[in-house]
Amino acid sequence: MAPVDTEGQALHEISDVDAAGDAVDDELTRQLAWDSTVFRAARDGNNGFSWPRYGSTDAFGSWRTQGRWIAIAAALLGLTSRDADRWPLTGPLGLPALTLRQASVHYASAKGYVGRGQAVTLLLDALTGTGRRLLDLLLFAGCAAGRWGEALRWDPRAQVLRRVAPLARSP
Repeated sequence: MAPVDTEGQALHEISDVDAAGDAVDDELTRQLAWDSTVFRAARDGNNGFSWPRYGSTDAFGSWRTQGRWIAIAAALLGLTSRDADRWPLTGPLGLPALTLRQASVHYASAKGYVGRGQAVTLLLDALTGTGRRLLDLLLFAGCAAGRWGEALRWDPRAQVLRRVAPLARSP
């Protein structure tokens, strides 16, 4: 759901490799590991990478599956028109209204997986929360989108299930 580990710490992509093959850890250029979440299909679409058209033996799935996952990601982020009616101005993610509007228009006018992936990625890149806060925002957004019931998160330190409160505020 979110690029975080079981303790709520942000997970990052390996940004680069030096000549010896060792990872170069540059804190400023590391990006969140969205490719390990339900948003992978949209990120792949944004990068122009389509999943195989027919049959797949790997973890990707097929081209149709990629389209379904992009649609799920768009619904979770409030990009579809029926979700936008439910959410006031900035939605549960607390993104700037203009950014949400631009992404919604781009998603609605997109003809394929690349354009839809770009719209989803625009919102992912605009998310400023990291770690546990990002997870809470996405869990609450999924609840608001009607994808699941009450947003709950397991707190491993306290060993208790906690209710996720809407933390987003207008920017």
